[in-house]
Order: sequence, then structure tokens, then C-alpha cells
Amino acid sequence: MNDYRDPALPVDRRVEDLLARMTVAEKAALMFHPSTAPAGDGLSEADAVAAAEHYAGRRGISHFNVLGGDDSVTVARWHNTLQAIAEDNRLGIPVTLSTDPRHGLRSNLFTGQALDSLSRWPDPTGIAAIGGLDAARAYGETMRRELLAMGIRVFLGPMADIFSEPRWSRGSGTFGEDPERVAELTATFIEALRGGAELGPNSVTAVVKHFPGGGPQLNGDDAHDPRYPEQIYPGGMQQLHMRPFEKAFAAGATQVMTYYGKPVGTSWEEVGFAFNAPVVRDLLRRTLAFGGIVVTDWNLLESEAIGGLQFGPNGWGLEHLTPLERAAIAIEVGVDQFGGDRNPALVEELVDSGRIAESRIDESARRLLREKFQLGAFEHRRIDTDTTREVCGSPVFVERGLSAQNASLVLLADDDQTVLAAGARVYLDGVTAETAVAAGLVIVDDPSEADAVIVRL
Repeated sequence: MNDYRDPALPVDRRVEDLLARMTVAEKAALMFHPSTAPAGDGLSEADAVAAAEHYAGRRGISHFNVLGGDDSVTVARWHNTLQAIAEDNRLGIPVTLSTDPRHGLRSNLFTGQALDSLSRWPDPTGIAAIGGLDAARAYGETMRRELLAMGIRVFLGPMADIFSEPRWSRGSGTFGEDPERVAELTATFIEALRGGAELGPNSVTAVVKHFPGGGPQLNGDDAHDPRYPEQIYPGGMQQLHMRPFEKAFAAGATQVMTYYGKPVGTSWEEVGFAFNAPVVRDLLRRTLAFGGIVVTDWNLLESEAIGGLQFGPNGWGLEHLTPLERAAIAIEVGVDQFGGDRNPALVEELVDSGRIAESRIDESARRLLREKFQLGAFEHRRIDTDTTREVCGSPVFVERGLSAQNASLVLLADDDQTVLAAGARVYLDGVTAETAVAAGLVIVDDPSEADAVIVRL
């Protein structure tokens, strides 16, 4: 066998053999990365499978962000279902599953859903608070093992953004406000997630985000919301936000995600970053020489119902254009894949009309296929759910997460005024009475009568 299915052949040769066999429609399908979900939360088994058969089957999309899932085994089984559907396609290109954060304590359809069946860790700001790099390394290594056991090969993170705007609601997803510290932790985490010098069958790919730095949002508002698209760089400090990305690329990051925001008050165009030629084409592709996959943040082209809300299109600065026109601009500036969107016919139409050359589509398809081959996705198509049960939430991983939670607690002040003597009156919020009584404290029902208010969030 002398073709893309032969694992003995070099990756680039397998890529070129498969690319030569693909139609424009099949190449276009690679460029879309929508969500998928197993049954649950009001979605029936029949509807979940029907959606998978439509998008992974008939449309041939092979990159999905998995949402929902009651536990790790449910996600692993859904992975196997998607792979079975994809195998029946003409070329049998395997599905690559991604996920937003799953290992924290927060759940949000738009930024990550925690699973009780996994180890639980502090937010990245907590990882940064521990000091050193060991916690970030353990975090990435543990996440890699548990995600692999569920069939997830791509992590939509880390956030390499600098937490320079303290009002930004997503700041807890970053490694903090110091550029050099964020850069070091980002690189360490990416290396641990990869699990070796190069991507391989035991790797999880990191999608470092949000280029070119999503932290400096105007007034701390977030660009997920169409009312708040502006991103600013006070004092012209754009370069400050580049340092973590430079470090991430030097550490071998193969994917990067642009943010929704449009820059204001800079030399860049006032359009969303995915459509911004000075940012993607000039800065990312040329100056930083990034040759990996560029994926947009979610639903820049068309809208979609998510969690009962109509989300998108989020093409700030280009709201007046059609989805087809926005897709063309993003591809022209250097984007390879559209996160959240699920309509490959847009790219087909751009090629058929001559607006975008097929050779340009080949560039993106080549990058996307190469990563599938590097990850061993063609050879490792199924997950053993017994392994999922054994690895996910294993005692050693749970203990690592708990230790990190404990170590991340930071004492802000340590003097006589912070010590409550026995008999002190306290009002409790989120703290059990037994804990306070054991410490010799007196519990009161009115905070105005208390010597101190103790709150645990």
C-alpha cells in the first residue's frame, strides 16, 4: 500500500497523496470546526445522531468542538460514534475532537464546561499564583492524559492573554498580568500538553489564544457581546501582549486562535482580528513566521442557537457584509479554519466563482491534514471506554488537582488584625457552622453585629 493510509510513509507524503484525491467540497469541509454534542440536556439520542450523520457524514466535516456530556465515558462513546460515521465517507478522514476547558469549577457553554468525572484544578490564575513552573507542567500533563482517554486531541487553550484589564470577565482564564510570567507558564503548559518534542499519538494539540492578545478590552467588557467590540492598547503597548505568543510559538504551538475584538486607536484596521490583514497576514504570518493553523473564534460567519441564545455572526467591523464576503476576507488574510461555523458551501462557492484560488484552499487543507497525521488520528480511531474509566478522575490525578487548589491559596495579609480570637463574633457566608464553632468563634445572624464576616466563594 503506497498511499495516505500507509503509516510507514512520511507524513508530508501522506498529506500530498490524500490532498490530490480530494474534491473542493472535501477540502472546504476541513476548514470548518463546529460544535457537536451527545444526547442530553434536552437533546435526544435520535437528534444527536442525525446531526452527526449530517455534518460528519454527508458534509464531511472532521473537526468538532464537543459540548455537553454527562461524564468522561459519555464523551468517549460519542467520539467513537463520530469516528464510525466518518469512516464511511469516501476517504475515511477521521474526526478530530476539541474542547474548551473541562478541568475547572466553572461551566459555561461559551467558554468551558467542567466535568465531575475529571480531576479539578484551580483556574490558570491560581496555577500562576503557586509560583514556579511545576504546577503548570503537572496541569498540562494531567489534562493531556485525561483528554486522550476521552478521545479529545485538541485543547482550545491556553489563554496567552495578559490580564491587564482587571474588569475583564475572562481574566481568570489567563496566567495573570505579568507578560514574562504568562509567557513562561504558557510555554510550559503547551509542552506538557504535547507530551514530547513533537506532536504524536500521545499528544494533545494546544490552540493558543486569543491573538494578538485579548486582555485589553475597552472598559473590561467582553467582545463576545456585540455591544462591546472595541479592544484597546493603552499607551500603544501592543508589543507587550505579543510576548506570550512569541514564547508559545517557540515552544512548538501549532495552532492559534484570533479574538473577536476589533482594535481601536491603533495602526491596525478597525475590524475583527480574523479579518485584519495587518494582524494575521503581516504580524502573525510574516513577522512572527507562524506556519501553523489559524482558527477563528466562534461563529464569525453565521449565527447559531447555543443554550437558548442566538449567537453570532460576530464579524465586528464587517457586520454589513454577507457571510460569503466575510469568509473570503478571512481566507485572504491567512485564516485556515472557521470555529463554530458549519457551512463548507461558502468556501466551495468562493472557489467556484474564482474569488479564492483552489491553491489557497490547498494551503489550509495541507496544514489541517498534516496535524491529523502527526496525531496518529488515522491509526487510532477508537477509544477503549474501560481505559476512560481507569484514567479519568483517577485518584492520583484527583490528588494532583486538589494539591494545586490548596497551593494556589494566597494570604493577602498576615498581621494581628487578621487573627480572630476565641469568642469573636462572626457572620458566615459559604462556611459551615461546625468549622467556626471548632475554632471557638461565636456565630451571629446579623452581619452588623459581627466582629468579622467570613465569606467562602
